[in-house]
Amino acid sequence: MHINPSNKLENLDYGEREAIFLAEELGADAILIDEKDGRREAAKLGFITIGTLSVLDRAADTGLISFAEAIDKLRKTPFREPKQIVEALLNKHK
Repeated sequence: MHINPSNKLENLDYGEREAIFLAEELGADAILIDEKDGRREAAKLGFITIGTLSVLDRAADTGLISFAEAIDKLRKTPFREPKQIVEALLNKHK
């Protein structure tokens, strides 16, 4: 996979753009990215996209974390949560 230098992914925020460039530079198969447009562009480039909630869900499944506690902490950040997904995962991990 190679990102064309003329394709600067201009529709993305700086952070998403840099994450995609870094993933490409490292030859990564997957990328942790939450923003919808960033996920779409990364998928177009062939990356497997993984979101924060997926990481937390998997960690809770294995008993590494309390999903509810992680969400409480996440809510104190600028993270924009998809409410329906969060509620479904909170119910799953009761």
